[in-house]
Amino acid sequence: MRVYFVRHGESVGNTLENKPGTIHKKDYDKLSELGWNQSRKLGKRLKREHLTHIVVSKLNRAQETAEAINETLHLPTDTLPYIHEHKAARSYFCLIRLKQQILVSRFLTT
Repeated sequence: MRVYFVRHGESVGNTLENKPGTIHKKDYDKLSELGWNQSRKLGKRLKREHLTHIVVSKLNRAQETAEAINETLHLPTDTLPYIHEHKAARSYFCLIRLKQQILVSRFLTT
């Protein structure tokens, strides 16, 4: 089995990281227009991988990323509440708790 980890597209909050107080809290977790375009482009790229399923965290930006990817792939999608990202310095980790195991994937930031 092959598993692909995908970090969400650019969120509105990502665009304003250094400008606190300039965005409504309800919009912070949504994808920006660039984030939607990034995710749609990834969906087209992943089409050749013959994926069978999408598993996504409950965060809105992750849900929107999966939605944009799925505009091309049309796959069944499951939301798992125990998947989340954890920021540490200049990298992110995807944590998935499965029974007694923890699966971790690291994403470096630029």
